[in-house]
Amino acid sequence: MSSKTSLSITEQARLCVNHFSQLRLLFPDSGPPKLAGISYSAVCDELGRFTSWARNTSALQDGQDQNSLGYRLRDAPDIADQVGKLLRDLSGLLEEVCTVLCKSAKAVKSSSEAAGDVASGEGLAASEAQVLLRSVAETITSLLKLSIVNQNPLS
Repeated sequence: MSSKTSLSITEQARLCVNHFSQLRLLFPDSGPPKLAGISYSAVCDELGRFTSWARNTSALQDGQDQNSLGYRLRDAPDIADQVGKLLRDLSGLLEEVCTVLCKSAKAVKSSSEAAGDVASGEGLAASEAQVLLRSVAETITSLLKLSIVNQNPLS
């Protein structure tokens, strides 16, 4: 597979959706309501905001489709670069959130650790995960703001 920097807008957007799906899978029905201070509903809220942006801009449509974001930005490389950078940033943030939540889930499941160790580790992970999720929200907000530029044809 090619590197993230050479992925199209569509491929990058789909990668973000996949990362969100991975995050959602970390919250089993019978599991804790929060992992590292992050709730399932908070993840779903950000997925909803991202999906709304992706649908409104047609970011998930094939780049050859004339309605797709990639196609519409073919003559606006600066904006396409900004969108690509934001999507790469979002993908990286989602990977980091997933890593923190995976570690937190393992710590919660681990019966070999003392209760105090789990609690202190959970506190650090919660702080980190919350900061990362705020960054995810800010990145999605940037995508939403940038999409205003793309509401009109670029001719």
